[in-house]
Amino acid sequence: MAPHGRSGGILLGVDLNIFDIGAIDEGDFYVKFTLRYKLNDFKFVLYSIYGPAQIQNKAAFLSEIANTCSKENLPYLIGGDFNIMRKPEDKSSGDFDHKWPSLFNAVIESLDLREIVMTGRQFTWAGPGDNPTYEKLDRILVSTEWECQFPMAMVEPRDRNISDHTPLVITTGASTHQTSNRPFKFERGWLLREVSLLREEELKWYERAKVKTLLEGDANTRFFHLVANGKHRKQHIFKLEDDQGVVVGDACLKNHITKYYKNLFGTPEQLEITLVEDQILDIPQVSPEENEILVAKFTESK
Repeated sequence: MAPHGRSGGILLGVDLNIFDIGAIDEGDFYVKFTLRYKLNDFKFVLYSIYGPAQIQNKAAFLSEIANTCSKENLPYLIGGDFNIMRKPEDKSSGDFDHKWPSLFNAVIESLDLREIVMTGRQFTWAGPGDNPTYEKLDRILVSTEWECQFPMAMVEPRDRNISDHTPLVITTGASTHQTSNRPFKFERGWLLREVSLLREEELKWYERAKVKTLLEGDANTRFFHLVANGKHRKQHIFKLEDDQGVVVGDACLKNHITKYYKNLFGTPEQLEITLVEDQILDIPQVSPEENEILVAKFTESK
């Protein structure tokens, strides 16, 4: 999409070895692709956003996003520079105008979108000057159906080079998250002999979500899936940082954690155990008669 005045345009591209492009569309503030993920045939819509910095255009921007996304039938991801914050913590200093964040949050809530939390950094934009103001203007939002497909997705910031915005990289977690070698866990669904697969699946999600305040007879809605996915993502360690740099990948993380705690506790002392041969003969021994009783076969008493 070509730039408008001082506002930048949008360039959206995908790797055709990974995705098939079904349809392409653009509006005043977005470009979108309908994609098919070749690995698992998952179809979704990808939005690239550039929100206006001018106050007079923000209402039209939010209206376009709300109207367009509300008509989507496929799971979708919408990300980019929204040029609107969501909460006071999204700004490092200065006054915070609640008007546009409130309207932005209302649009997000009406579309039932989830924001993929960014790790490692609080802000994505830096203002000019020696003492700049920092704000979070860039973010990635997904529909609940998209999140259910990629529950371990995360957003990582990259270093700024020529732009005043921070590049964001989203990883789905599909290739790095391993479920092997997990400890055994008993599922209550196994106790139900005459039960349908849907009921077993429902019990599984109830246990995973750990929502104890609702009865098990309630419907297994998207709420439980979102709670379970959120807890799972919070408990998973995606990366660690030490003096040598950043450690990523499940195998490297396991080795790093194991090595760290081994060094923390130190090398175990080598204990030397010896027997005093002169005192072995003084140890009480079983007599031959007692030994016959001990090795005798068990018999049923009457």
